[in-house]
Amino acid sequence: MLKYLFAFLLVLGVSPLFAQSFETEFETQFLWEVKQINEFIERFNDSDSTLLKQYLKKQEPSNIPTRERLIIGLFNAQGKDWNLTEVKSFIAYAVDKKNPRYLDFHGDKWYAKVNCSVQWKGNPENVLLTLQLQRVQNAPGYKWVVTNATAPFLKTIADSKPPGSLPFRMPLAIDSTVSLNPMSHATDFMRIDQVSNDRNNIANYFTDPENCNAQTQQFAQECISGRLKIKNAETITYDFKQIKGWDIEIQQYNRTGNNSGWLISKLTKVSAD
Repeated sequence: MLKYLFAFLLVLGVSPLFAQSFETEFETQFLWEVKQINEFIERFNDSDSTLLKQYLKKQEPSNIPTRERLIIGLFNAQGKDWNLTEVKSFIAYAVDKKNPRYLDFHGDKWYAKVNCSVQWKGNPENVLLTLQLQRVQNAPGYKWVVTNATAPFLKTIADSKPPGSLPFRMPLAIDSTVSLNPMSHATDFMRIDQVSNDRNNIANYFTDPENCNAQTQQFAQECISGRLKIKNAETITYDFKQIKGWDIEIQQYNRTGNNSGWLISKLTKVSAD
């Protein structure tokens, strides 16, 4: 089951002893499972506040994993398509002692990509929503907002509009205090249906809607008209672009073993510009 991880660890220069004892070195799957995306960030950053770190400090103080080992554990060990040279380069870049790189939960350049089941004109469809955590204006706190919406039927409608059509105008929200909860990721965006159901306050669920692309504006219009209703979130992928030169994709792996939960599913080397 862990043969890919073992090979992965050995290529990265981690001792064979660690690879052989990976599943027995830590006591429970619960401690190692990455249960939420904020826990992924804390683990990546080697935060002392994680449940795992607190447990190991009490129970195995002589066996605290390095940040390098923690990041290795955040990769999907059963993936077969890893470019191990790039993985090794990425980890070395992140843990560089002179200039370490970290992820920021409240920072920009990371997104939740939520594939939603919807009803459009009474027919089942799917819409991919890109969400971002955004600071609430003129108030403390954050909220999740839609930055992009894509679907074939949205593109068809948007493309069919004649040139010179009236510009999109988002109606002002009646209640500025309602929004998509900043902890929505913890419930796998269970209340994503608010975006289409709360039509009186739909402006609260979008970021700069008048500057959004045509498909996203059309999505908002379909929600406002009542023609489109979000049913539920089906799948979620997180995309981090906070580490310069790298794009990190994270998916959830529900399985037994220590290498489970929210893990890196894809690592892409990109232009550092």
